[in-house]
Amino acid sequence: MDKAERAQIRLLLDHHGDELRRHYAEQLKAMHADHAARGVLKSGATIKEALRIAEDLTVTYIKTIVEAVADVAQNIRAFNSIYTDVTILLGDLKRGVDDSVELAVGSGERGRSARSEANRLYLAFQQRALRLVEIHRLSFTKPSPNDMQRMGIGSIAAPAASITQPAPPKNNGGKPLAAHWDAMWADIAVQLYVGDLKPKSQKEIKDAIFAWFNAKSIDVGDTAVTDRARQLWQKIEASQ
Repeated sequence: MDKAERAQIRLLLDHHGDELRRHYAEQLKAMHADHAARGVLKSGATIKEALRIAEDLTVTYIKTIVEAVADVAQNIRAFNSIYTDVTILLGDLKRGVDDSVELAVGSGERGRSARSEANRLYLAFQQRALRLVEIHRLSFTKPSPNDMQRMGIGSIAAPAASITQPAPPKNNGGKPLAAHWDAMWADIAVQLYVGDLKPKSQKEIKDAIFAWFNAKSIDVGDTAVTDRARQLWQKIEASQ
């Protein structure tokens, strides 16, 4: 992600984040006034409504910002920018909920159970919001064919299949077909790209390859795996 992309993503996050905070403050103020006029300000309804407003705005914000950032860049740094921003935003929204709790039950001992329940509900909402962000992680971290080529994956085996394509059925002899190698390299490429696999030696690559074939119940020879692990390790060393 280059400097211009980082600046554009920061601009998008700041703009949409400021808009959400403004709408949140306005909606809370209007809700407090309405509840006061109806004589229900000092009740659990005020707390529940504050939580509802926070969640509705957050869900809309996440959808908007994911689409906006994806138009600029789709990589792990872009995703991390979204995740960090949403985490900070959730902290800001919590203060609005806390203000509503204080209006509803005060800050004394009598309101302890209500505050505890509000915190529990907010934590559940926070987990839902972060899970909603996590749903989009793969679309930001899945390597493209160009990414795989830069990592030297495509030159080790036959042309790689789509990384979402399942491994084909094993042949009668139980030995891996060319398509099995394609599927394995695609999975290894994803692991390398997202950081799940950070090999410090050729052996760690070899172990990862064996693990893939073992999980698919496919027999593979030690020599074949060693040769391919060595090729990938040499490419990794050369790129460092």
